[in-house]
Amino acid sequence: MTDLINKLKITISEESQKQILCGDKFIKIKEDKSSAKLKAVTIDKFHKNDHIFGFSLDLERFKQLSLYVNRKNYNKGCDGIIVVVRNNHVYFLICELKSNNPKQKDYLNQINNSEAFICYLIKALNYFDNIDIKKENLSIIRLLFDTQNINKAILRPNDNKPKLIKGNIYKIDCFEGDSSTFPIKYFLDSCNT
Repeated sequence: MTDLINKLKITISEESQKQILCGDKFIKIKEDKSSAKLKAVTIDKFHKNDHIFGFSLDLERFKQLSLYVNRKNYNKGCDGIIVVVRNNHVYFLICELKSNNPKQKDYLNQINNSEAFICYLIKALNYFDNIDIKKENLSIIRLLFDTQNINKAILRPNDNKPKLIKGNIYKIDCFEGDSSTFPIKYFLDSCNT
């Protein structure tokens, strides 16, 4: 499954990859809109053998995900898509950064569109690169990072766990600015049980 990351690196546009700062054991998702109060979130504490990759579907230059679709709400993507390959399991984390307790309509279309794009990408990788991700080895997880409750933004294993909200989305409270971190290790462990 580690070949998946290499294929994604040559499949996803370089510009989309540059929006996400990706280190060996962390990923930083940035929000470039000047009005945003939540400027960035760092996802860290991956398992030592995790293979990670990230890209954005929210580039100013690309106004829509598909030029073949002519519906506005079908064409908005999320701030970050994080791919984690752990053992034989593949996690796609759909990450959206919002400020000040957004309404569901403000993020749900972006998350749904991003998930549809991931499903297309999985099919394309199977057709063109013979990478077959079995359903039992795949998790698509929706994450909403929000500044509503800024006092609990640095998560530890036993406090301020992500809250499951409507739309099968995990909401994570964050500080305004770019100092919020989210240790992913324990969260992914709990998602796979």
